[in-house]
Amino acid sequence: CETGPVSADVHLTLAPWSDGALGDAASPPVVAVDSRGAVIAAWIADDQVVVGEQYRGTFTRLGAPLGTAATSPAIALDPQPLVGWIEQGTAHVARFTNGAWQELASPGSGDAIALASPGPVAAVFGTTATVAELAGDGWQPIGTSVPVASRTGEPALAVGATVAIGWIDGHQLRVYRH
Repeated sequence: CETGPVSADVHLTLAPWSDGALGDAASPPVVAVDSRGAVIAAWIADDQVVVGEQYRGTFTRLGAPLGTAATSPAIALDPQPLVGWIEQGTAHVARFTNGAWQELASPGSGDAIALASPGPVAAVFGTTATVAELAGDGWQPIGTSVPVASRTGEPALAVGATVAIGWIDGHQLRVYRH
């Protein structure tokens, strides 16, 4: 029996998104891949969050667009799609259930939101960064808020054995874990 390193070339071929089928976009997409291999994408178009699924070569919009002055789209799976956005300083989160979006309680106020699973967990960024986990119909804080002096670009959130948040403050990378 031989032992030692094994190498292999692995190539993954994904079906392309349909040209022109997605429509206009005012923000880059945020994406997640579910257990079936479907790609779920959310983006801003016409000041609303638009969500779609690309599965087995077919693109399908998921429900009606969300919000009326939406910014900062975020996405996670729990296992259903969850999308987040900011509207007039308030963070919003909705879950796709039974063919429609059901808005959940707001995880807080700020100008950016990030979502991650398992949990799900939301991080809302403004003058502070607040992290909370969805518990029933409400959000339970994880730790205390962290001050945010300034922020450039979209923040990051990751959940694993611990929860981590990060953003760019001026030219400095800030990363915190709980």
